[in-house]
Amino acid sequence: MAHLSDHDLWSAGSNRVATMEPGPGDLFVVILMFGKPVFVEPIDQYDRGVRTAEGFARRLRHDRPLTLRVLGMSLHELLALMGTTPAEFAGTSPKVEAEFRQLAVDACMGALRDCDDPAVRKDAYDLLVKMGVLQ
Repeated sequence: MAHLSDHDLWSAGSNRVATMEPGPGDLFVVILMFGKPVFVEPIDQYDRGVRTAEGFARRLRHDRPLTLRVLGMSLHELLALMGTTPAEFAGTSPKVEAEFRQLAVDACMGALRDCDDPAVRKDAYDLLVKMGVLQ
C-alpha cells in the first residue's frame, strides 16, 4: 500500500515535500507545484524526483509556504493531469506526440531494467508491445 509522507525541510510552516511511493502501474514520477507538473521523468528516477523536489523546496521563496508533491503516475493519469485523454492526445502535433512517445518508451524501458515489482515490469512490457517497440 502506498503511503503519504511529509518532509518538513525548514521549520514549522515552511516549504514541504509530500511524497507517495509509486504503486502498481506507475510509469512516471511527477513533481507538482500549485497542482501543475513541473518535472516528469520515468519511474525509475523516483529517488531523483524526491531529491529534486527537496532542492526546489529549500531554494524557493514565496509569500506563503509551498508544498511540492512527488507522485508516481500511469500514462493515463499523466494525460488526465495535463487535461487530455489518449484519444485527444492522438490529435496533437507530430513533435509533441514523438516527445511523449519517447518519454513513455524511456519510462517503460527503465521499469523493465530497474523495477523489482513483476506487475510493473509486466505493465511496462505490455505497453511497449502495444506501442510496437517490442514484439
